[in-house]
Amino acid sequence: MMLNLIITAIFLISVAIAAGSITITSQLRTQFKFDFLSTLLYMQVFYFMFGFYAIWGQVIVISYVTPLFNKLIVEKINEITILFGTPFIIFGWLMMLRLIAELIGKKLWNYFNAVFLLGNISFLVAVGLYTSKTASVKVSDVLTYYYLISGLTYALYGGISLWRAGNKQLILKQPQRQNLSKGIVLFVLAQNGALLFCYSNIWITLLFIFLYFAGTAFIPIYLKYNQEFRLPPAQISTPLELDDFCMKYEISPREKEIIREICKGLSNQQIADKLFITLQTVKDHTHRIYGKTFAISRMQLMKMVQEGSGK
Repeated sequence: MMLNLIITAIFLISVAIAAGSITITSQLRTQFKFDFLSTLLYMQVFYFMFGFYAIWGQVIVISYVTPLFNKLIVEKINEITILFGTPFIIFGWLMMLRLIAELIGKKLWNYFNAVFLLGNISFLVAVGLYTSKTASVKVSDVLTYYYLISGLTYALYGGISLWRAGNKQLILKQPQRQNLSKGIVLFVLAQNGALLFCYSNIWITLLFIFLYFAGTAFIPIYLKYNQEFRLPPAQISTPLELDDFCMKYEISPREKEIIREICKGLSNQQIADKLFITLQTVKDHTHRIYGKTFAISRMQLMKMVQEGSGK
């Protein structure tokens, strides 16, 4: 009885994480209009579909179908659930690779999508045909190691790519990319560690499920509370727009100078050096600017200035 309650609680937490993180990404996409946020949204949808269809599908089969049928039938139902759920994670991996490419400014070659999908789908078909003729090999075992190896490979590739992107004028600054890199790799390592032992312990299985959904939500949550995006130079507002903006929000001449330098992408220390004032003075001015405009981040302030009249 207690175990069923805990399983139900973890399922509800999974639903809440999925709904919440998708909502966050949708809000970010509406607010900032970056293409990579659309890719992130698609990635989440595919990851969560795999999570509910394949991962939770197995839990439901084991918990509720096992008492009704013999072991062989249950195993077949379980294998079918995993096999038909795996395309979702394949599309999720594809979206993750595209997301990484967009974040580091790398262009994928023209036929990358087709080759990636064809290769992985062909593998699934081969697994289905081979295991149907070989009783000693289980689909679930093959796909488990396929998930472990592929997921770790793509996560390491993405993490290393983000880490090595340097301090180029990309959408995210270098510290943010490196934090994303560490988070992605650590979550995948934790998930894989739990997955290796989850078949022998229901508690480890539930831990794996939580880590899977939490890891999928990590990127949007991190972006939500670390909005350090960079606007391309062409999107920085004109002096006229800045004048209108400052008049609307009663911005002082010195605060106007601070805003102008923020729109150029300068850090607080760079602004202090350029205007020959202390770093604390820059922070104080910035705090007052946020208070007058109700902006919560540099990116939002830049967007408001670009739009002229603010929100």
